[in-house]
Amino acid sequence: VALAALARVGALRPAAERPCAMIVDVVLMSNHVSCIVNSTIASLIRLHSPRPRTVHVVVPDALVGACTAQLGAVARCHAEHALVGLSKDEVVSILIAKGERWLQKARSVRKRALWFYQQVVKLTLPLSLRSLSRHFLVWDADQLLARPYASCIDGHVRIDYVSTVDKHTARNTHYESTTRALLGYVSPPPRNWVTHKMYVVQAHARRMLERLCGAAHDASACAAEILRRIPTNADPHLGLSEYDLYAAYMLREAQALVLPQAVRLFRTEPLHKRPAAEICGELNAGLDGFLQRLGGQAAAAAADMIVVESF
Repeated sequence: VALAALARVGALRPAAERPCAMIVDVVLMSNHVSCIVNSTIASLIRLHSPRPRTVHVVVPDALVGACTAQLGAVARCHAEHALVGLSKDEVVSILIAKGERWLQKARSVRKRALWFYQQVVKLTLPLSLRSLSRHFLVWDADQLLARPYASCIDGHVRIDYVSTVDKHTARNTHYESTTRALLGYVSPPPRNWVTHKMYVVQAHARRMLERLCGAAHDASACAAEILRRIPTNADPHLGLSEYDLYAAYMLREAQALVLPQAVRLFRTEPLHKRPAAEICGELNAGLDGFLQRLGGQAAAAAADMIVVESF
């Protein structure tokens, strides 16, 4: 009986003895289905260690068919509202209910509603996509790996920060008020921990969600609760970062597990996003050449990742 009790306790404890997993799924979230998403997947399959077991792509409901047709050979496609069932109007209502400051910027809030929605979809993946591996990687769909990348180093889970700081990569203090309101602390300054990805350890992510959502074990209810808890003094345009929030939590609550690492990002057109369809239109006859050119530029910048600025 004592041995059985110990076994049950061990099953509930985060697996500190095996912090790194050899089976890792990847989740991408995208507003479009394009050559850029396909290239991102290809770079992860080729350069990420361990090689992803399954790549999941979350898209707007209307794009699931196109996603399956174009990416079905390399990924599983999911409708975003099948994961978190909040409408744009519901997200807007939650946000403008924060008070006069948000109500005055209702037009901007409506434009940014999808952005806020996608943050909470990614945060609540442990509750919505039950088939995910014990550890999984959330990765921006427009960020290509430029060189081999391992999510674990010497038995530690890496938490990356931006190594080169300029006006495009400096720490964004807009996130701090929400991170502090939700967790009681912020990610360690002055570093920028938003590197367009996060390696999620489910045992810790679920504990973080318990803190954020309380007893809300349904992804939609949890997502709504996170949005409600964004403080009134947060920026209505940039009031939440899933990446900053998760990094802050892991760096405080799982210090022995994580290893901070610097990464260099190369942006094709800093702070100037272009339509993905327009970029792909230029690449009809030369995707490989385009990526090789970017790869050469990224190599010159000693970049680890290439962010193709698109929407």
